Amino acid sequence: SEGNADEYRILLTCGGPALRLVGELSEHGEPETAVLEYQDWGTPWTAYETTEEQDDNLLEFARLFYFGE
Repeated sequence: SEGNADEYRILLTCGGPALRLVGELSEHGEPETAVLEYQDWGTPWTAYETTEEQDDNLLEFARLFYFGE
């Protein structure tokens, strides 16, 4: 419905370096994708290259969280 988020961010560590998990949410608020990103002071968020198995594990981890209201 209108007003629902279509993406999520889970901050895992902060500072320099920082690490987060980001992805898209389904229409039901469930993670459909999961990308690990890193950043250091003054640098942009950059996707960390992962294997298909790691992608599956990251998505399983993201699905442990509730992204509703």
